[in-house]
Amino acid sequence: MKKLLAILLAAVMLLSSCGVSERNPAEQGGSDSSTEQGGIETSKNEPVTEDKSDEQQSDAPSGETSSSDTSEDDDNYEDYILPSGDGFSADEFEFRYDINGYLITPYRELECALSYEEVCEMYPDKTVLTWLVSFVDNTYTTMRTKEINDYLVSLGKDYVVCFEAYIDNKYRDPYYVIIQDRIDKGEKFDIIFDFSDHLGQSGLTIPLDEYINSTDAGQKLLELMPENYWRACTNNDGIYGLGNPSDVITYTLVCYYNAELVDKYGYDINKSPLEQLDILREIDENEDDTCTVYGSRPIQYTAPYTNDRNIENPLYWDKDTHEAKLALDNQKYLDSVYTIAKLDSEGYLTPSTFNLFDDSFFLYYTQGVALGFWNGVTLNDDGTYTVSNVAKEPVTCYMTMPNGPMAINNPWYANGVAAASEHKDEAFDLLATAYTDATLNNLLVYGLEGVDYNITENGTADTGDYSVMLYANHLIGIPPAGTNGQGFADYIRNILETAPCEDDIEFIPNILDYQEVVSDASSVMYDFADALSHGAATREEFDAIVAEYKEKILQTGIQDAIDGINAQYAEWKEQQNE
Repeated sequence: MKKLLAILLAAVMLLSSCGVSERNPAEQGGSDSSTEQGGIETSKNEPVTEDKSDEQQSDAPSGETSSSDTSEDDDNYEDYILPSGDGFSADEFEFRYDINGYLITPYRELECALSYEEVCEMYPDKTVLTWLVSFVDNTYTTMRTKEINDYLVSLGKDYVVCFEAYIDNKYRDPYYVIIQDRIDKGEKFDIIFDFSDHLGQSGLTIPLDEYINSTDAGQKLLELMPENYWRACTNNDGIYGLGNPSDVITYTLVCYYNAELVDKYGYDINKSPLEQLDILREIDENEDDTCTVYGSRPIQYTAPYTNDRNIENPLYWDKDTHEAKLALDNQKYLDSVYTIAKLDSEGYLTPSTFNLFDDSFFLYYTQGVALGFWNGVTLNDDGTYTVSNVAKEPVTCYMTMPNGPMAINNPWYANGVAAASEHKDEAFDLLATAYTDATLNNLLVYGLEGVDYNITENGTADTGDYSVMLYANHLIGIPPAGTNGQGFADYIRNILETAPCEDDIEFIPNILDYQEVVSDASSVMYDFADALSHGAATREEFDAIVAEYKEKILQTGIQDAIDGINAQYAEWKEQQNE
C-alpha cells in the first residue's frame, strides 16, 4: 500500500498552489490529508490520485472511465471549487474517480496524444517504444507526441515513442499488479513509470547499472547527476529506475513566521508555538485580517513532518538505529501533530483545506517539502523568505525547520526499462536522453513553447500545467512557475550535493509480502489522524489517543512486517560487508 505525497513532487509541493507530492492514496484506500491543486480544492476525506505530495490538473485519455461508471454519489461534486478566469470553461472538466472510488481532480481530455498505431504509421521506418505512465502527476503533457518524436528524429534516433496510461479507474489493485496483468496478457512495454521501490522488487524493470556505466548516454547521465542522486536511486542491489532529482530530497516540517509580527510581539521562532500561546492569543485578538496559524490538520504519516524515511503510513525508518519502527513511536511526528491539534483546539488554526482570504498570516505551519523555492516562496538577500501565494498579500517571513533539515531520500516514483521490453537498448537511450537533453525534457514536462507555455522575464515557464513527477530534471530544464528562475537549478544541485545522506540509503524495504497487514495498519493510522482532526485540548488527552491507536495498530499484526523488514536489513547489511 502506498502513500501519496509526491507529489509533489514532485512530487507532491510546498504551498497550496502545488500541494505536497506524496504517495498515491489510491493504493491505500484514501487519505485524510488535504490537497490543494492550482485553485481546485479537495475536502479532507476525499483524496486525489496524487504524494507524497504533490500538483496540477491532470489529463485523461479519451475513453477513460467516467464518473457515471462508478457508484460514487454525485453530491460529492459540491466539495470542489473549480478554477476561474479568462479562458477557463467548466465544460472542459468532468469529475472522475481514482481506483478506490474517491473523487480526483477534474481534468481535461487529451488532445495531442497519439496511439501506438498512429505513431507507427507516421514513422514507418522507426522502432516505436511504448512509455507506460499513470496519471498520478495530474498533469498536462505527454500530449506533444508528434513534436517529441520529430525532435528524436532530428537527433538521429532510430526510435520514436508513444505514451500509454495504465490506470483504469475500475481497477482496485496496486499498480504493479495492474501492469503485470497486462504483461501476462502479452502486452509489450518499454519504459514503465511506477513507485520506485516497486519497479525492481516486483520484477517489472531491469537494473540499469551496466547501461549507465557502459554506454555514451549513460556516461553523460552519470556525469550530470550528483553522487547522492545515484545513492538515492539504488534499490538494494541496483538502479531499477530514474527519478526526478528534486524528488530525492526528503520532506521536513517547515514553519514560516511573519517577520514583522515576530519583531513586533517578541516571538521566539526557535521555541514551540505551544510555549508562546499567550503571544498567539495577543496576535489573534489584535491583528485584523491576519490568520494566526494556517496549516493542515494532523495527517497520518511521518514523512511530511520529519526528514525520516517513510516506509508506509504506519512505519518509518529510524536512521540512527537502522530499524523499521511504528510511526506512533516517532516522537518528532507525535510532537508535531500534537502541536497542530492543540492550536486547533485553541481556535488559532485555519485549516489549509480552505482558501486563506486574510491579507496576511502569522504562522504558516506546513508539512514541508524539499523545494523551498517552489511556487510562491523565494529567498531574499537578507535571509528572509517571501511567501506570495498563501495570503492575499505577500508575507515576508522567517523560516525554521524544527524537526531537522532537508535530507536525501529515495525517490517516490521512477521510470525504468521494462523487463518485458524487446527494445531495452533503445528504451534506456530514450530514458537517458530525456534526463540529459534540455529540449526533450522541456517538451516532456511543459509541451510546446509558444503554444502550451511562454518564458517569463525571470526565465520560468508561465504555465500551471506541467508534468513534473513523470519526467522533470530540474538540473537542466526550464524552471517551473513560481520559482526563483535560473537560480533554481543551482538551488537543487546544492541540496543534492550537501544535504545529509544516511549511511544505508541504498537499503529499500520490500513490503510486497506484507501488503495486507500494512493496509490494515494504514487504515488505523487514518482513523488516528481523524481522531485528532477535532483538536486535542491537553497532552494527556493526546497521549491517551496515541495509546489507543497504537494498540489497534499492533493488533493488525504489523509487528510481523517490522520484524520482516528488519530481517531484510540484516541480510542486506551482511551482503554489503562481504
